[in-house]
This record gives sequence, C-alpha cells and structure tokens, in this order.
Amino acid sequence: MAITIKDVARETGCSITTVSLVLNKKETRISQKTRDRIIETAQRLAYHPNQIAAGLASRRTRTLGLVMPDITNSFFANIAGSVEAECEKRGYSLFLCNSNEDSAKDVDYIYNLMNQNIAGIMLIMASGNGGGHIPCCTGLLAEANVPLVFVDRFWPSSTAVNVYSDNEAGGYLAARALLERGHRRIGFISGTNGTASSNQRLYGYIRALQEYGVPFSSDLVAEGNYKTETGYLLGGKLMDKGVTAIFAANDMMALGVYRQAAERKISIPGDLSVIGYDNVAFTEFLSVPLTTVEQPTTEIGITAVTKIMAMLNGEADIKDEIFLPKLIERESIKNIDN
Repeated sequence: MAITIKDVARETGCSITTVSLVLNKKETRISQKTRDRIIETAQRLAYHPNQIAAGLASRRTRTLGLVMPDITNSFFANIAGSVEAECEKRGYSLFLCNSNEDSAKDVDYIYNLMNQNIAGIMLIMASGNGGGHIPCCTGLLAEANVPLVFVDRFWPSSTAVNVYSDNEAGGYLAARALLERGHRRIGFISGTNGTASSNQRLYGYIRALQEYGVPFSSDLVAEGNYKTETGYLLGGKLMDKGVTAIFAANDMMALGVYRQAAERKISIPGDLSVIGYDNVAFTEFLSVPLTTVEQPTTEIGITAVTKIMAMLNGEADIKDEIFLPKLIERESIKNIDN
C-alpha cells in the first residue's frame, strides 16, 4: 500500500496541513526543527508528494467534488442542490463532503477526492483557523492540475476562481433597512471571525451606520458561528443591552433570536426588529415572516459548475463571478420613534 501524507502526519505527530505545507515548500512560520523532522520522516517512509498528481489527468473521471461546511444549514444545502442538478445536466456525478466547519477536514477531503481522480473541486471553505489551510489546498490542486472554484467564501488565488455574492452590499442593505425605520441601537450577530463573508457583512453594517451618522459600538457586535444556538445565546446578550433591532448574519442565527425573544415574551417586531441573511425556505413560514437578505443560491451553484467546466476545457482568462444580494422585506421589522 502506498504511503500517504496521513502516514507522515501520524508518524511525526503533526497535522496534515502542517506536513503538506512543508512538503510542498510553502511559506510558513513552521520551525526548522519541525520541518527537518517532517522531511526526514517522509524520506524514511518513502513518501512522494507527487504520487497523486502523477498520471491523474489521463485517469480523470466525470465526477466533481463539493466540500461544504455545514450540511444542516439550509443555505449551503440549497447551493449543493443546484450544484448537483447542474452536474447531472452535464453528465457528471458529484461527491458531496461535509467538513462541519473543521478546516482539517477540508484538507483531508481534498486528498480523498484527488485519490478518486476527481475532475474538479468546488470548496466552501471551513471557517476554522482563518483560512490558514487554504494555501495547502490550492498548492496541491494546482500541482495536480485539478480545477478549483471557491464558492460563497472568497479567497484570493492565481490558480482558482471565486463565485460568491457581495457580502458587504448585503450587510449594508440589512443595516440600512433598520436605520431607515428609526433604529439606532442595532445589534449585529456576526459569523465566525476571520471568514471573508462575515467580515464583509460587518463592514456593510458599519458603512450604513456611518452614512446615517450613528457611532459604531463594538459592544453591540457579538461573534457567532452561523448556528441557531449562538443566535439564541447572543441574541439574549444583545437584548440585555437594550437594542431595538438585531441583524443576524444568517437566518439560522436569526431563528435563535426568535426563540430567545419568545422565551422572554418579547414581541417581534413590536418590541424588537429582526433581520436575517440568506432567505432560506423556512423564513417566510415563521409565525412572523422574517425580513432577510437573499443570495441567489441557484445561480451560485450553477455558475460554480460552469466555471469548473470552463477550466476543464482549457478556456483562458476565467474571471471571478460576484452576485448582488437583495433585501426581502417581510413582517419582522417596523418603524420606531427616536
């Protein structure tokens, strides 16, 4: 059985990401002692970094891979559904991998997909470690000449393409909708700190506050993780600070805010206005339909597959694709008197 990078990682006690960065000679802050141990172990085990890439193109299958961070999140599930439908339309199969927001699993899945001679990979990167694992992924795939498209979460790369929506514009739309209705103490529940999508939504929120002359207060910003439970917990903390409105960076966290408000007998929108983000299916069927920012998940999924196909066909100058979000107004926000 061929020695894999997992064997080297296990033998050295290092992570797969660390081993890959060293063996692929990437710029990192890994100590020379650790580098030497990894290289010595790889040589002793007769590991060859190029063994996956060798001959891969000639054996490539009509299969694409999609690595996503949370299969239980309706937004990502919607993207996956459109990707799968487009793959089938083009005569391709799809491997679906769920990292559960674990960056190490991103790397692990990419190795596994490469071992399956995958034709191309679409990656919605895990939010853990601020994307520190991504140079490893891009380097491996570029070396093996496997097309890579980053979906939803932007990453600058000379060898990959990005397909995403303008998150700063979306954050601005949400905050402006509340400001237009007289709200000034607006709480914001962000996604995981360090992810481009979360940061950009925060920037949009701040830009809207500045436009309306409202001082930004970091005390009204709470870092979440896109899950319902954090919306519930952080929504309560923001309510304790006297906010009149909460902008949650996704609908799942907005749902948590709804639950917290219900337990406190706080009326939405009578006592508290709430805006979410993504416009997933359940939002219009809540007891108080949720105002939210819509991202075009169908178009994002189709475009991701289209970009992969263009890369497989050797087309030149394939550019990033950016979609504009839009505000979906429902019943969860209201005007207030200042």
